[in-house]
Amino acid sequence: MIKKTILVADSNKYILSLIKENIELSGYRVVTAYDNASLFQKIISHKPDLIILDILLPGINGLTLNHFIKNVFKIKSVPIIAISGDPDLKYTFKKINDTNIKDWLQKPFDVEVLLNKIKCILKNKKKSITKESIC
Repeated sequence: MIKKTILVADSNKYILSLIKENIELSGYRVVTAYDNASLFQKIISHKPDLIILDILLPGINGLTLNHFIKNVFKIKSVPIIAISGDPDLKYTFKKINDTNIKDWLQKPFDVEVLLNKIKCILKNKKKSITKESIC
């Protein structure tokens, strides 16, 4: 069975390592990126099934990154779980419409919650997931 590939992008290498280890233990293949340049390169070279994206990645806003992923790279079907330490993320997320962002988590978060969201989103990837039916 081919493992699903998850790309995790976060500028905090400790958080990146922690997320990577837990996702790998759940049976997924994990690729990491710590800045926007490595994120773009890894999107192209690894074609991930899901992206976990720190919305406050240095150098470029995560919402702008989402625009690039969807419109420049023409990757419209890759779901994104947004993560951020910004307590206002939930308000920002509610305003987002035409994006690949399917769900979000505020740091710090429970890794089990993240793993459940990953499983749910990948299971329902071919279905239309709306903000009302978020995992």
